[in-house]
Amino acid sequence: MIHSRATRGRLGTLWILAAVVALGAFFALRAWVPSADPGRSICALRRGFGLACPTCGMTRAFAELAKGHWSAAGRLHPLASPLAFELGLVWALAGVTIVRPAWPLPRRAVLMTALATMTALFVVWIYRIVAGTLPP
Repeated sequence: MIHSRATRGRLGTLWILAAVVALGAFFALRAWVPSADPGRSICALRRGFGLACPTCGMTRAFAELAKGHWSAAGRLHPLASPLAFELGLVWALAGVTIVRPAWPLPRRAVLMTALATMTALFVVWIYRIVAGTLPP
């Protein structure tokens, strides 16, 4: 799909805004020291009901990634590193699509990637429940 110059300008602004938000999140996560107390969790499900969701530990894992602690991030959530890479790749490909509209992101590939990611999160969640390896 080829976009008008105005549409590409708006998309470019959103793309840059996404980068600014991501950088802000990176620096906030880098400075954040999460509490081990489930009652102080930022996750409403975990805080309110004490239940782990498929992304349980992901925010803390991203905080560890922002600090460069790869193994700690992997212990908190094994999909944190691949998901961070995937998010960066999607952002970069979206930028290419804005600059080169003749090279659009294949919607089917984006949908299949999103479905694969959700499936992986669910499978890892079930495994972690059965194995008893969910983070505290």
